[in-house]
Amino acid sequence: LPKITYKVPKFALGDDSDSNLYINLDTSFASFLTDLDTTREVDDNFSVQRFDFYPQISYAMNVAPWLSFTPTLGIRETVYSKGLDTTNNNNRLDFFTRESFDISARFEGPKIEKIYETNNKYVPKIKHLLEPRLTYSYIPDIDEKDRNKIKVLDGIDSVNRQSQITYSLTQRLLQKELEKDGTFSTREALRFDISQSYDLIEASGKENAEDIRPFADIRFDLDSRLTDFFEFNLDTTFDIYDNVFE
Repeated sequence: LPKITYKVPKFALGDDSDSNLYINLDTSFASFLTDLDTTREVDDNFSVQRFDFYPQISYAMNVAPWLSFTPTLGIRETVYSKGLDTTNNNNRLDFFTRESFDISARFEGPKIEKIYETNNKYVPKIKHLLEPRLTYSYIPDIDEKDRNKIKVLDGIDSVNRQSQITYSLTQRLLQKELEKDGTFSTREALRFDISQSYDLIEASGKENAEDIRPFADIRFDLDSRLTDFFEFNLDTTFDIYDNVFE
C-alpha cells in the first residue's frame, strides 16, 4: 500500500474524426512490503516502491476492402526504488530502471454477416457477425541483470520475452429492439470467442527441447444478455495435450 493507477483508454490523435492513429496509456505507482524468508523464525522484510509508465500507439489501416491491419508499438519504463543483488547474498541494490518495448500486428477480416427477420415487433431483426482475427505479438528479452534485480510481485515485474501468434474467431448477435418511446436501438445480445496461441519460441525448442508444447489452451469465452433480466457468461479452456477442460 498504496497503489495508484491512471489509465487512458484508446483515443484518436489529432482533430480529424477520421484519424487512424490511436494512443492509450497505463501508469501505476505501487508500494510493496514482502518477507523474503518464508520461515516463521526469520523476518527478512523487503520494501520497494515502483512506478510504471506504459504508453501504446497504434495505426489502423485497410489493406483491402475486407481486411484491416493494425500495428501497435508499446514502450515500457519501470522505475524501482531498490532491487536484489543475487550475486552477493541478496544484499539490497539502490534505485534502478528497466526498459522494454513490445510490438504487435493484428489482421482482422473478412467479416461475414447475415440479417434474419424474426417477425417479432419487439425484436424485428437479428444480425449474425463472424469476425476472424490473427495477431502476432513480440517482446524482446530484457537484460538478464535487470531481471535478477527484480523481486517479482505481479505481472508488471515479470515481463518475459514473447514471440507468438494468436488466432481467433468471434461470433456476435446484434438485436434491433423496440424502445418504449417507439424508436429502435441495436444491442449486442451475444458474443462468443474461440482463440488459441502458438508460441514460436517454444516451438523452436530453445527453451525446453524435451517437452515442446507450443500450442496454448483453446479458450472459449461467451458473454450473453439475451434479455435485460437474464445474463449468461462462460469462460473455459481446453488443454489439447492433456485433454483437460477447465
